[in-house]
Amino acid sequence: MEDAEIFFARIILLCLMNLGLLLFLANFQTILPLLIIFRKDATRTLCTICNMGFLYLTFFIVKRILHDVEIKEREDQRTPLESSIDGLIVDYFAPPSPAKKVQAKAKPKPRTERLYSCIRSTSLKQGQLTSPSVTHRRNTSSGTSILQDVIACYQVTEFMGSIEQSYDYSHGWILGTGQRSVVKCCNCKKTNNQFAVKALIKDKETDVAALQKEILMLKKLNHPNTLMLQDVIEEEDRLFLVTEVCVGGDLFAYIKQQHSKGKVSEREATDLVRQILVGVEYLHNTLHIAHRDLKPENILLKPDSKGHAIKIADFGDASIFTEKILMTECVGTLLYCAPEVLNKRYNQLCDIWSLGVVTYALLSGKAPFGGKTDKDVQQAIKKGQVAFSGPTWRCVSKNGKEFLWALLAVNVKKRLNASQALAHIWLSS
Repeated sequence: MEDAEIFFARIILLCLMNLGLLLFLANFQTILPLLIIFRKDATRTLCTICNMGFLYLTFFIVKRILHDVEIKEREDQRTPLESSIDGLIVDYFAPPSPAKKVQAKAKPKPRTERLYSCIRSTSLKQGQLTSPSVTHRRNTSSGTSILQDVIACYQVTEFMGSIEQSYDYSHGWILGTGQRSVVKCCNCKKTNNQFAVKALIKDKETDVAALQKEILMLKKLNHPNTLMLQDVIEEEDRLFLVTEVCVGGDLFAYIKQQHSKGKVSEREATDLVRQILVGVEYLHNTLHIAHRDLKPENILLKPDSKGHAIKIADFGDASIFTEKILMTECVGTLLYCAPEVLNKRYNQLCDIWSLGVVTYALLSGKAPFGGKTDKDVQQAIKKGQVAFSGPTWRCVSKNGKEFLWALLAVNVKKRLNASQALAHIWLSS
């Protein structure tokens, strides 16, 4: 209320100042011609210019005041997720505030449970997990539990502790940020091995079902070309996913960096695409999982002796599929969406189309389908006309272009699956 009163007081003061100047200029315009008889037009012009300048200055000041008030209102209403990068790190990784600690003392001592996943299964639908090395710890104090349904299936033993007891992330650098998460490097205090920890704040906007599904998906994965989950730790107001770390960044940054120097060689592109396809084949044929958001930002690079190891990450939009039932959710990123996804009737081969777009970007540094608006992009995707014009494509082999055509076939029946794509001559030659 006080801010509103101050704001209106400033506006009234500016109006009075403007009125006073107008009266002064009116008097000045009648007096000055008596002194300068032959310069009436010049006097009027000068008065007009001064008045317009002051009006512009008044408009600028009022606009600035409105801008400051709007920023203050945003700061008062913002959530921890809408803060700056430094604020995100504090909100996500910092321990609870002193007020929370005092309140916690009045409650019974919270019990933390540790989940030992010792069961391997073949059906993710039943919520069964497969990786026995992964540990889950859940704080059972009040609040929404992300792992409640997961833990219900397993033998649970008591374990006192928190993420600070197992991992040190105080000196870790930021690997990435999202709308609802921050990823930092951390070290395991027991083994001193390096990992990546993804921190999420639990609030009213948290999609519990989506997080549970993502955790189950990550727990299912056990392949060199997919991101491995190491630990899941749930506290009263925070959730931590600990995974293997990929210090090479993502494929998007790699493409941008390489094409700023020149381009990605065809030999290098075939090595990267082959690894992605091996991971996709594992998801499709072994786990019956469709990623549904395959793009360079979700493909991580881990340096090794041969160059870069590919890790497929971010399974937030992934889904179990069956051969006879089509998926209908329109998810993913528009530039990498297959035509059938836009029509909301598709199967796992939507990932192959996305990989075709990624391959095109690897070789050329550009997306095959674009437009000024989302509607233009959708129309270009549905037409599926792939152009290989320009000096960049003169250096790409015929087999490489045929490989892209086979991946970017609008007709799903003519599109290669993961196993067929791996057997293509462009990857085997």
